[in-house]
Amino acid sequence: GHVDFSSEVSSAVRVSDGAIVVIDVIEGVCIQTITVLRQAWSENLSICLVLNKMDRLIFELQLTPLEAYIHMRNIIEQVNMIVSTFHTSDVMALAASTWTPTDNEKEEVVGEDEVDIENWATHDLNDIEAQARAAGLL
Repeated sequence: GHVDFSSEVSSAVRVSDGAIVVIDVIEGVCIQTITVLRQAWSENLSICLVLNKMDRLIFELQLTPLEAYIHMRNIIEQVNMIVSTFHTSDVMALAASTWTPTDNEKEEVVGEDEVDIENWATHDLNDIEAQARAAGLL
């Protein structure tokens, strides 16, 4: 994920079956890590996360095993949150592209400061989820 290799990463993900994303546990998730994860996601690659330089947590930062575990778990949670934003973005884009208002929705006008919660039905969410499953996003 280093910025010096961004052009090589862009080319490599197009011809790869998977991506190994290496994260330095001291530096954690960086901007280029997010870029690499996004590129791998957009090419539908399987992502394998590798945490590198774990010995530095003990020798340099003097962390206890529990503190090192919590630090590494937080990095993994960060990566999971980043990837979940990509997934959410795909689902929302699919929902926006396939949504057509009903006649009732076309006639309803909601003021700028009002939120029409009563007409938001759970079946709408179920429809969006079904469309996402059909598109292979869930």
